Amino acid sequence: MKENSRKSGMGVVCILLTVVLTACVLYCMVLHAHIAKTELPKAASVLHLDESTKAKTFLKTCLPNASLTEEQVEDVLDDGTFCYIFADKVYDYNQWLRGEITEFPEITADECVAAVKGNLSVLYRETKFQFTAEEESLLRENIGSEIVHLNDKYSTGLSAFLMKAAAAGWLTLIPGILLIAVLIWMIVVYVRSGKTVGNAVRAFGIAAMIPCILLILLSLFGSMLLDDTLYGDAVRQLNGTWLLHGIIGMAASIVLVAVGMLMKKKGTVPASEATPSAPAPAASETPAASVPQQEGVPPVTRHYCKFCGELLVNDDAKFCYKCGKQQEQSEKS
Repeated sequence: MKENSRKSGMGVVCILLTVVLTACVLYCMVLHAHIAKTELPKAASVLHLDESTKAKTFLKTCLPNASLTEEQVEDVLDDGTFCYIFADKVYDYNQWLRGEITEFPEITADECVAAVKGNLSVLYRETKFQFTAEEESLLRENIGSEIVHLNDKYSTGLSAFLMKAAAAGWLTLIPGILLIAVLIWMIVVYVRSGKTVGNAVRAFGIAAMIPCILLILLSLFGSMLLDDTLYGDAVRQLNGTWLLHGIIGMAASIVLVAVGMLMKKKGTVPASEATPSAPAPAASETPAASVPQQEGVPPVTRHYCKFCGELLVNDDAKFCYKCGKQQEQSEKS
């Protein structure tokens, strides 16, 4: 009982690992496609920055003397060109990930000042704020440490390495190899549990369908759920790639399920064929049998018909009383 419970638990672990690793493979494939198609800058250009808490905080940090209210900050971010400036920087970052430029596109204080100056008309209309030389100096001072943090975060460390790997396309290999290992492990577990290889492949395919279905649903309804948020329009720029990769993953999962069912069907042997009954020995193969006797008494040998197996009346009988066949002829033949 304990052995069966342990094997069942291992099967459940295999299925959970299949779901997680399939999701990782899909994520890496989608991220690579976004970078290759330069879709990230497009999504950045339509972000609703007025819904972003970080964007609001950043603007208030840049202009502390403006005394901006929450509503004024939202109006400035909504009407200004900050999202397009942000998209340009994301485009440079996308090029760096693809290796088209070698130098990391750092964010500089000059770019932040230029972004504010490019939106002075919006700032003045909404807040009557004048951007003086003193305000510019204060802006550079306030955002200095934030700029250093952002540059370090995206140019070095694990996040930069993973993004570079995703852009190159080989990051998908890591969860892909692990996924193959899980399939082999699942086959071993199922076979040891008395099930067929087809059962394992079928269960693997069904488990792999789950993240594919979720990705397809996210591509179809994600923009609707996020319509009034920061990512509403951005998702619409990306959901085509999500849908494509979800369908590809779903098709591969269906193939695995079909292969598993076919293997399971071929591996099933009818009960009548699996345990054939042993053929009855021919009568001619056992013409005589010795009957065990008590000690000191010679054994008695009985003779049987070589055709029907009936016990002969006399040891020297030439014909069988049951089938009537001659016994001497069979010995000659």
